[in-house]
Amino acid sequence: MVGTDHRSVSHAREFEAPIEVAAGDRCDRNEEVHDSGSSRRVGQEGIEFGIGTHHTTDGTIIVGGHPITAYGPSYSFTIDGADRKVTEACGAYLALLQRMVAEFQADLS
Repeated sequence: MVGTDHRSVSHAREFEAPIEVAAGDRCDRNEEVHDSGSSRRVGQEGIEFGIGTHHTTDGTIIVGGHPITAYGPSYSFTIDGADRKVTEACGAYLALLQRMVAEFQADLS
């Protein structure tokens, strides 16, 4: 094809899934706010604290005697049939965007 950057075409396929995740997240958020609710799954995630003092964003935990497990919510998306933590999916998407920007900048020089 005249005027087509074949590298861009092959990269477009590589970027489809993460871009779909972002678009899906946007649509999911709109549905959550305006309609019936989010399709994100909410689960429980345990964080084990051993004996000693632990500093968290919420404060300080001092554990004596036996280790404890604290539970909090864990959010996930289903992507290509597999559950992925929202933070991991967003981190992968951010890394992809950063790589795309770096490649674009390199192409300009």
